[in-house]
Amino acid sequence: MVRKTVGKLLSALLVGSALLSACKAGEADGTVAPSPADMTSGSAGPTAVPTPAELQPEEGTFAFVSEDGKEVGPSPTPSPSPTPEPTPEDIAAPAEGVSSYDVAALRAVTYTDEQMAAIAEFYSNTVFTGDSVLLGFNNYCARSSDPVCSGLKFLSSGSYSLHNAFRPVSDSSIHPLYQGVQYPLWESVPLIGPNRLFLFFGINDVSFGVEDSLAMYPLLIDNILAACPDLDITILSATYTLAGAGKGGINNENLSAFNSGAAELCAERGWGFLNLADALSDGQGNLKAEYCSDGFVHETNAAYEIWEMMIKAYAAERLGFGSIPGTGEPETNGTEENGEEKIEEDENNEEN
Repeated sequence: MVRKTVGKLLSALLVGSALLSACKAGEADGTVAPSPADMTSGSAGPTAVPTPAELQPEEGTFAFVSEDGKEVGPSPTPSPSPTPEPTPEDIAAPAEGVSSYDVAALRAVTYTDEQMAAIAEFYSNTVFTGDSVLLGFNNYCARSSDPVCSGLKFLSSGSYSLHNAFRPVSDSSIHPLYQGVQYPLWESVPLIGPNRLFLFFGINDVSFGVEDSLAMYPLLIDNILAACPDLDITILSATYTLAGAGKGGINNENLSAFNSGAAELCAERGWGFLNLADALSDGQGNLKAEYCSDGFVHETNAAYEIWEMMIKAYAAERLGFGSIPGTGEPETNGTEENGEEKIEEDENNEEN
């Protein structure tokens, strides 16, 4: 009995010594000694590669509406740090560079039948692409009998952005559908073959950083132009959120900065730029309450009436027989199509 007990003690001491040696060896080479669970359950296998959705942080989520008007979000967007609640002073102070449009003057603009026909022809083979705010304009135009609105084509999708426009087509991608099939824009736009393309992005992008998001605009447009080199390009400004309703990085300060950068980009590249944001603003750099449908960023039919008037005024300016009321500065960045005729007309007016 004594010999057996002594033998067991000696065996235990030898095992303990071996384990101690293994631990010291592990400390020396930086590895971790296996736990009892590791020793009994076997290897856990390789770590799964996270999907793009799993890599997205949960903060700053942003829900959009689908084509039938139902919420399909939230679509996660990153927010590096919480945005402090705005003070009354913050809300009252207009964002830098914000102007207030003369909407009454915009509503007072009239066109002759000949001018309206020219505007309709301007948009006769035009595609608008963008997110769910643009999808709302798509729905507005689908119900319209106006010859300009009813003739527009759309590639719009809820939660669409400059960033996910570059994601591969998959079951989880949200590229706009063309004839029931998802395509990247540089494939779907050539399939339609438009003369003009209007792009509405930014709301779902600014959480990723204003400068980084702006850098994606020329990348996307250049991909499209590679397939459609003669395409006329216009960027629509990203519209604002309701006052104090920003979520994370989706706030009016970022949206205003994004729009300023987009306008500069258009001036550099010779693209058109149409400032919808200020036309829908309360004059303080926020979406006017009567134009907001959800207490956040989506828009009412009254807002889309302004869209309709703005795109008509934009065409009139491009065609040389009108201007966008209340802007002070042309929004076309040198893209006026009948510029020589307009100059001659102005000179004749001065002589008279």
